Amino acid sequence: MPFLSREFSCRHGVIRWIGEHGRWFQCAQHGTLRGTRGFLAGQRERVATLLILIRSYARRESRPASLWIQLRIPRVQQQDCAIVWRQALMRAVFVAVFLMVILAVANSQNEGYRQDPGWRAPTEAAARPNPLAKRPDAAAGGAKLFKRNCVECHGENGTGLANKHSANLRLDVVQKQSDGTLFWKITNGNTDRGMPSFSRLPELQRWQLVLYLRNLNSADIPSKAKAK
Repeated sequence: MPFLSREFSCRHGVIRWIGEHGRWFQCAQHGTLRGTRGFLAGQRERVATLLILIRSYARRESRPASLWIQLRIPRVQQQDCAIVWRQALMRAVFVAVFLMVILAVANSQNEGYRQDPGWRAPTEAAARPNPLAKRPDAAAGGAKLFKRNCVECHGENGTGLANKHSANLRLDVVQKQSDGTLFWKITNGNTDRGMPSFSRLPELQRWQLVLYLRNLNSADIPSKAKAK
């Protein structure tokens, strides 16, 4: 530690340190400064406090910095993209399979159809013959009418849809009914079972529908009837 000459010493051997600390340092007989230990200890405390602040700031910034480093590294970025695409693909496959199962259940055949016992045609109406019975070619027009008016509830093949609670038109309980009964049911409908009335259709078109229903279980339907 340097010595101060006597001329820099005060009368009582004390000088004031001009600085931000404003501490007093006492001089020895030869002008040596005392109190330097306290000054250095204060500086060490300030440095230690500064280091603590720097470390805490580094901890707060470590995660975003590491994330930024990962995004800047092409290999890590490619791995992250591959993981994201793999997860998205798995979710898409799961949703597609789920929708397929739902559609399959909704569009399944209504094998459990039970005829409404109260939905009966009058005797006179049930005895009416089909004027197109000897014209099998008329079934082609019946097929077009069926696709236009009946597929939504009875399905493309007439087997009925479970979610619509519609009749399976291929079952014996339907096919054993007379032409007049089927014509009457098509004309009047059944609101209790959700069957609408098709009285708006011309009479011959309703008979064409009856003729087409008769041929659902037969391979004798004309090719035009099978065409869309």
